[in-house]
Amino acid sequence: MSFLRKKFDILLQIFEKLGVMYGILSAFGLFFIIERVWSWLLDGFYSLSPFYNIILIIVLGLALVLSVISFIINAQKRLWDIQNVLVASQAALAEAKQELVETHASLSELQVKQSTARSTIVDFERLSGAYLQNNSQFLLLSQNNAHADRDVFDIFFNNMLSPTPKREDIEICRKIIKENIQKNVEKLVVMFDTLTGDQCAVCIKLVNIDDESMKNIENAFLVTFCRDERSLEARKYLNERQDRVYQNDGDVFLFQKIGSDFPNQIYVEDDLKNKKGYRNARSDWHKHYNATIVCGIPDLDRNRGDIPWVGLLCVDNKIGGLTSENSIHYVKEVAFRLSVMIYREKKLSELNAML
Repeated sequence: MSFLRKKFDILLQIFEKLGVMYGILSAFGLFFIIERVWSWLLDGFYSLSPFYNIILIIVLGLALVLSVISFIINAQKRLWDIQNVLVASQAALAEAKQELVETHASLSELQVKQSTARSTIVDFERLSGAYLQNNSQFLLLSQNNAHADRDVFDIFFNNMLSPTPKREDIEICRKIIKENIQKNVEKLVVMFDTLTGDQCAVCIKLVNIDDESMKNIENAFLVTFCRDERSLEARKYLNERQDRVYQNDGDVFLFQKIGSDFPNQIYVEDDLKNKKGYRNARSDWHKHYNATIVCGIPDLDRNRGDIPWVGLLCVDNKIGGLTSENSIHYVKEVAFRLSVMIYREKKLSELNAML
């Protein structure tokens, strides 16, 4: 098509350059037509000279041929111009479609961002509410601790003049401390329910130290000390178990000694089922949870050597959400509170054993 078009363009240029000749021929033809028509009207067609008739026919023929060729070329040029306009229109339409696609993509992206922003706002409002609720729970923890300390010290100071402590007083103090520990566990359940949006379970395991575990801490037994009331019914049968530290990945991690220190206080996983090579002494653990956070409870007893943790504070649920900084802060905060209570209870138990 481009080759033919070039040829037609050349012909068009030639005819444009010959436009003067075409005009002269047309003028001569018009003159002869008028003159012949006039003569024909006066004398009749057959009275005209043959020479004039031939000239007239040739001029008219050339004018007719030139007119036809010029018409064809101009028509072709107009057709190509229309085609150019059509091609340009199609290109503009394609460009407009592309812009429409890009606009649609931008709109979809904007909608996604709006949805994300709304979700973020909802999450922020939920977390803000959770923080406020959990702050109130921490206040209740502080109140419970203060009341328990007051009750324990009242009993001791009221009997300071007695030459020997009474067993019943010691047992009352131990009971007060255990009840306070249980209250801390129940408050922690409420806080993690609020924080994660799932029902959580909390328990405390104590490290049972013997000669074997003093040689190698991984041989120590872990014994359930208490559990939240909600999960107690389903997991009561686990309270009688005694698992060694080395049987659970989380426990091994917490009791891992590097140099002279035990640097790991937190073990946390949000998807244990997909954690490759995960070990747990309890074969049915997956029925109860899939996420866990375990925090070492500091051992305040200076007579137990370099044993880092007196016990473990364990929180778990099925959907996760335990890896956040707030989760870690909560368990550490409560673990330090529990360390004092457990230390007092153990010392009272030792004192009671000496009477």
